Amino acid sequence: MSFTNRLYSIVPSFGVPLLSDTNYLNANVALSGASQQTTTIPNTSTFAPTITRGYIRVKIYNGTGTAPTLTDLVVTVTDGTTTVYIYVAHPNTAFPLSTTSWFDVTIPFCVDINVNTVTVKTTLGVPGGATMDLEVSGTSGTS
Repeated sequence: MSFTNRLYSIVPSFGVPLLSDTNYLNANVALSGASQQTTTIPNTSTFAPTITRGYIRVKIYNGTGTAPTLTDLVVTVTDGTTTVYIYVAHPNTAFPLSTTSWFDVTIPFCVDINVNTVTVKTTLGVPGGATMDLEVSGTSGTS
């Protein structure tokens, strides 16, 4: 199930959000295995214009296999030189993933760099799989 309620509906508090699904949305990313997987947004190139504040939404759902779980999630932003960690989750009890139980987090951020890429690192707890949607809704400067 892809996003229903989109982030740009709540971003006005940070300014007028930049809208471009090509650059700011990465839906239906297949996650598999029990190893760390790295996903970036935008898929190719970098944000233009860059962003400094906004929201990032990560949704991991439709777990497959035998009792798949999410054990780690790390979200970073970069300008190509400096990397800022804006969210880290390593729960004592892993998050279960299924068709009726999923992980969905919206992360506000305001950083002192001109972000051109967002990276999400996920680790599943057992062999299996899941689907991930990533969305960024941000502003450039003080728009």
